[in-house]
Amino acid sequence: MLSVLRDRSYFFDEGICFECLRCGSCCTGEPGVVFVEEAEKTTIADFLGISRQVFIERCLFPIGDRLSIRETDDFRCIFYENGCSIYPVRPLQCRTFPFWAQNFRSKKAWNETLRRCPGIGTGRRYTKNEILDLITCSMHLFEDVSAMTVSGEDAHGSSGMECADSGITWNVYRQDDNGHTFLVSVHGSRSEALRRLRAFERKTHKQVFWVEQTPKEQESKRR
Repeated sequence: MLSVLRDRSYFFDEGICFECLRCGSCCTGEPGVVFVEEAEKTTIADFLGISRQVFIERCLFPIGDRLSIRETDDFRCIFYENGCSIYPVRPLQCRTFPFWAQNFRSKKAWNETLRRCPGIGTGRRYTKNEILDLITCSMHLFEDVSAMTVSGEDAHGSSGMECADSGITWNVYRQDDNGHTFLVSVHGSRSEALRRLRAFERKTHKQVFWVEQTPKEQESKRR
């Protein structure tokens, strides 16, 4: 498949210059998901000087059968504070930004990425083949993210989100300005979900959030 992609013409045929400025634009702002691979859990834990288990319990949260890095209440990655504190060992998803499949699906999508990332246009030039390699090596991560996304008409669909609480849970949903609906968090009580919702609403624009009780069929699957 990659050989077929290399033979096609793209808007980045002449390459793209990029250097990470560690500005935090992709680490803060809106809620997001940053998956951590199995080997990365050990690597990051060793870098932090803590056990793998402590790292998982304190720094990650479950999404389906995967684990993502936690965020603060204002959607900042917990490892970003005037720079990335785990930069040398950051996850693959971070290392390959902005060369993500979703950013290259169209020139319009790339222009939006360009608007948000001041590092694009600086640094060394990545060739077309290098860009395709980076897109390909992180593709599986975004397939996992896409599996969590449902259309606006299917907002009650299964999320795959695991929750430690075996009782009733409450979901916070987000609809972006393109009409796509996402499950962004799951909580053990309605009050917790509402607090999270208010935090989301204070920090985002052109997006709608709401709280719903997890459908019974999803609860039964968790038990």
